[in-house]
Amino acid sequence: MAEIAKLLPSSPFLQMLQIMVVHDDDGENNGPLLKLPYGENVGGRPGFLHGGIITTLMEEAGKAAARKALFNRGGDTQPRQINITANFMRAGLPEHLYASAAIIRMGRNMANIEAKAWQSGGPEKPIAMAQLHFMLK
Repeated sequence: MAEIAKLLPSSPFLQMLQIMVVHDDDGENNGPLLKLPYGENVGGRPGFLHGGIITTLMEEAGKAAARKALFNRGGDTQPRQINITANFMRAGLPEHLYASAAIIRMGRNMANIEAKAWQSGGPEKPIAMAQLHFMLK
């Protein structure tokens, strides 16, 4: 298992959002579970999460899954995002947000990853899902 600090590198933006790794033990093709605590810094319209914040958490979950797979292969290359397509199922409420990602396919040069974000309904009731593509070299 990769070191948690390497799965979610520190940046001022992530520090402001207070995104954290909750755990990382869901198998080789799954990334760690991330948590974004609710606060005024993540609000959109009154009473709801900002859609960009939801997408950011799914993006970080996808990056963490790619990093974990690369570290498990013995590499230390940082994945570079090519694109993200986010689909929103329902509005994010003013409560904690969770996200995780699974690798759909990982080749030598590119990774296809699916991420989902949920709240108190659990991962079976995501509020958003995303398809991400990363360049690995």
